[in-house]
Amino acid sequence: MMSVIDLQAIAKVTNSQFSGKNSQVKNISIDSRKVQLGDVFIAIKGNRNDGHCFVDVAIQRGAVAVMVEKEQAVNVPQLIVKNTRQALGDIAKLNREAFNGKVVAITGSSGKTTCKNMLKAILSTVGHVCATEGNFNNEIGLPLTVQRITDSHDFAVLEMGAAKLGDIASLTDVAQPLISAVTNIGAAHIAGFGCLENTASTKSAIYNALPHDGWAIVNLDDNFSHLFLERVKAQKKNDRLLTCSLHSSEANIFATDIQQNDSGLQFTININTRSEKNLIPIELHFLGLHNIYNALLAAAMAKSLGLHDDNIAVGLSAVFPERGRLSSIQAANNLTVIDDSYNANPASVKAAIDVLATLSKQLQKPSILVVGDMAELGDEAIEHHHHVGRYAAEQGINSLYAIGVYANDVLSAYGQYNSGQLKEFKSKPVLIECLLSSECAGGVVLIKGSRSAAMDQVVDLLSINKNDSSREKSAC
Repeated sequence: MMSVIDLQAIAKVTNSQFSGKNSQVKNISIDSRKVQLGDVFIAIKGNRNDGHCFVDVAIQRGAVAVMVEKEQAVNVPQLIVKNTRQALGDIAKLNREAFNGKVVAITGSSGKTTCKNMLKAILSTVGHVCATEGNFNNEIGLPLTVQRITDSHDFAVLEMGAAKLGDIASLTDVAQPLISAVTNIGAAHIAGFGCLENTASTKSAIYNALPHDGWAIVNLDDNFSHLFLERVKAQKKNDRLLTCSLHSSEANIFATDIQQNDSGLQFTININTRSEKNLIPIELHFLGLHNIYNALLAAAMAKSLGLHDDNIAVGLSAVFPERGRLSSIQAANNLTVIDDSYNANPASVKAAIDVLATLSKQLQKPSILVVGDMAELGDEAIEHHHHVGRYAAEQGINSLYAIGVYANDVLSAYGQYNSGQLKEFKSKPVLIECLLSSECAGGVVLIKGSRSAAMDQVVDLLSINKNDSSREKSAC
């Protein structure tokens, strides 16, 4: 945490009922297994476990106090609150308000993790960065990330996820960003939002929390850019708005001279503002034109922080994808596997199919799409899976293998528009057996699905190097 605080300060900011002796606090923990001497343990009620059941374990490991929703029979100070999740955010705000560095917030339906990693790499060329790790981007993960900020950090780059109405507004209340960006709006978590308009409204709330001197970064190519621009009128008036585009030279930050091969992307970032008109040659270890958007947004955020062109070029050239995000690996049976198994929504699946189609043509090898279910699509699930199958057919994918509840929906749509090979699999072992057979040998295989589909299991079984299935070539 930023500075040493005590239990009374925590009690005040969380409106707790405090009992026991006051003492200084080293850190906040919600995992009893990770508690260290001097921590406050916050008992969070989760979908699977209730932290109140692990209070004794936390105390044994050195917790100096516990924050709970109901009084516990323990011999350490207690802070009793109505909602421990809300209290976790309140404590994080205390740490955020003590931070004098720059805070950047990024949300969107897809690409936010990659964009965050790109910006972190750029900012790391000039200072120390605290950035979201893993999937710590929700109502629990973001406060824990904010609490990791210390005096040693110059920047904090925070990823914000949303699954329902109001999520982003709550997270920005904790983060209080100086700079905000939305990567795009798509059908991810549509079951929780109801419609794309609600998704856009929820995510664009990231701009509402900007201070008078804050910066807004807007993707002009997104279908909801008009809504974003409506939200950032104050930033536009103060000349603190930067727009990005892959298609329009009217944007402040846009791309030209785009080239893509099996090792990545090369393009030029055009800086077009009142005070600056520059060209930045970029080499990116990523495939997929959608990743140019992530790079443009990261460059725009870096520019708003005053970084130089060289910092942007060096930072972007140094970043690599995380496992399961379109990383390309050499696998058994002479397969080139594009691992995009971390998660899936309709937009990200189509973007991945584009990469598969391009890479297979460049390598002159057959293309095989292996797709699991896309989750959280609500009543539109069948329709979205149909669209994926049709898109794969239209992009000329040679073979489509599907597994899961919606496998037949994907396959039937593909079969209407393409005479390529299609197969439905009832189990992953049978799917693996097919991929390792002679009919697939030497192909380019894209593996895609939502986290609940656990398609990473397929990647692991195909990978030659089991210890590092994400680092041989980088595609996203």
